[in-house]
Amino acid sequence: MSHKKYNLYEFSADVQAKPSIRFLKYIIYNKSDFYKTFDIGKRKGKRTINAPKYTLKIIQRRILSKILKNKFVHPNCHGFHEGRSILSNVRDHSNKKIILKLDLKDFFPSIKSERVYDLFKTFGFEKEVTFFLTELTTYNGELPQGAPTSPYISNLISKKMDYRLNCLALKSGISYSRYADDLTFSGNKIKKSTQRLISKIICEEGFQINESKKRIISQKDRQIVTGLVVNKKIGIGRKKYRLLRTIIHNCEHKGIATQNRENHPKFKEYLLGKISLLKNTDLDKWTILKNKIDTLDWESYSPKMDDKHDLIIDVSTKIIDLMDGLNNLTGTVIFKESNENTRNIFLSCSNIDNFSSHIQLLFTWIDEMDTTYFKTKTKKFTKKKSKKSIGIINEYLESNGIDSSDICDRWNDINILASGIRRHRHPEIKSVVYDRFKKYQFDEKNPNYSLFWLKIIESFKFSLSKFWDAVKKEQSNNH
Repeated sequence: MSHKKYNLYEFSADVQAKPSIRFLKYIIYNKSDFYKTFDIGKRKGKRTINAPKYTLKIIQRRILSKILKNKFVHPNCHGFHEGRSILSNVRDHSNKKIILKLDLKDFFPSIKSERVYDLFKTFGFEKEVTFFLTELTTYNGELPQGAPTSPYISNLISKKMDYRLNCLALKSGISYSRYADDLTFSGNKIKKSTQRLISKIICEEGFQINESKKRIISQKDRQIVTGLVVNKKIGIGRKKYRLLRTIIHNCEHKGIATQNRENHPKFKEYLLGKISLLKNTDLDKWTILKNKIDTLDWESYSPKMDDKHDLIIDVSTKIIDLMDGLNNLTGTVIFKESNENTRNIFLSCSNIDNFSSHIQLLFTWIDEMDTTYFKTKTKKFTKKKSKKSIGIINEYLESNGIDSSDICDRWNDINILASGIRRHRHPEIKSVVYDRFKKYQFDEKNPNYSLFWLKIIESFKFSLSKFWDAVKKEQSNNH
């Protein structure tokens, strides 16, 4: 059987022109510059996310669409696959006497680069291409949690395990399915010997069971699989349904604005999305709630507009202007997609609290500016492999004769606050973030998020205007 020999350019990113082999090598040997690492909280502890920055993400998406999605995963795998969902994952587990739920410990990190290399090798690639594909989809020797390629790679690597576990399940008269790192077995009885064989297969395939999350649930208790109740029939559960029904009822009698506490700009679509699972689990209930949503007074409703909305538009426009300016400065359109995404997202913000969550997009763009523009612009910057965006901005301003101390100090505040903003509502606030809150007179006991972000935005406007002055100065010097 002959395999197609792929050219490296067939999976390269296409921003405007496909990157050279030299640039791909630059990414591979400077990976830390192309990833943003942060922690997100979970019920117990935290999860480390290694999110690829814009340039690498585009390359990984190309690998996903051109190579990985052409490969078949096992039919019992329901996560990260088109046409499959949490609903298809639970269909074989409804109305079963016993359900065994297992969780794979450190699912993505447990898949090392050697296994990824072996996977790409089975596709028939030459050694050089296999090496490039492996290095472009792994970080620190493992699958990065946050990369668009990681879920599908994990499914393909787990294919043999899925096959073995499904064969065991069929032989034992039980059902098996997997959704990412959640494994579910169900039947009238699951023998101890079968459970031991399941554990053995999982270990032999290079994974480890998280024993603290192992659950055996009888039909007497509430059986929940990937968020859906499966005791008698599949459903979202009474608690979730009653909550949705209450929200819609309150919209009808107290006004839509009273229930849109998060100030979603498209609240109707948000509610329809929340009840969408009912359409496939309980059509009657879905029909009742959908009709109630449709008959609400949407014509007279408009999301609450913060009195500082004009300020958001002003700042957003300046951000976009800066991107346009750098496109002109470099003579390229390297920021085209970031520009369009930012324009759409920023200008759709309806208040400052909403704006604070979207401002993260700006820092992704700053990282892109760091790696794509500044580091490739001069040898002076390229030599400093570990230099952060703030350092790049500092040197850029000083090279244009602008005092950078106050500007970079404010910019650093914004970076720290933006990374911590999602956690600052929790009791434990990292000292470095809290110090910035105090600096901007943020009252933790009586928070006024709009006023807080107003101060941050004003500070950002100052830094942005100075930086933009430097860009324009270099433009005029070049001309």
